[in-house]
Amino acid sequence: MEELRREVAAILAEAPGREIDMKSIIDPVTGFEWLEVDFLGADVHYCREGRTFKMTMKTYIEKMIKRFKLTIGKPVHSPNFSEASFDTVAAVMAKDYPLREVVGALQWVTTAARPDAALPVNALARYVAKPCTRAIARACNKVMKYLRTTKAEGIG
Repeated sequence: MEELRREVAAILAEAPGREIDMKSIIDPVTGFEWLEVDFLGADVHYCREGRTFKMTMKTYIEKMIKRFKLTIGKPVHSPNFSEASFDTVAAVMAKDYPLREVVGALQWVTTAARPDAALPVNALARYVAKPCTRAIARACNKVMKYLRTTKAEGIG
């Protein structure tokens, strides 16, 4: 574990920016040491003895939910939605909805550690240049609620 800490410290010594927090946790069941790192919004969990690696976006998703003031209702277990109502002529516009910011944050989450939500997020990205309708805003909120419901999921 000390070898990994030295390598990460050497890499980060060359890079400008904030200090990266690393903490060690001993698993009470296995006795293995886990290294937890918050890196660019991603929560990285690494255990050398157990040969295990997991990366989640739990912290970033929580910050995203607060940033966009999303109210959490019932859990959402699928990020999928229908695009049929996005382009209708009678669609009601969603004024002051930060569509570009929301889609950008969702793209970072799917790129870093949540490929399960990539298809709906990429579908939303196609509508960023168009006026935002309530249907598009509801679809964005559904994807964010799905990520909130499954925030402990990740890759690894």
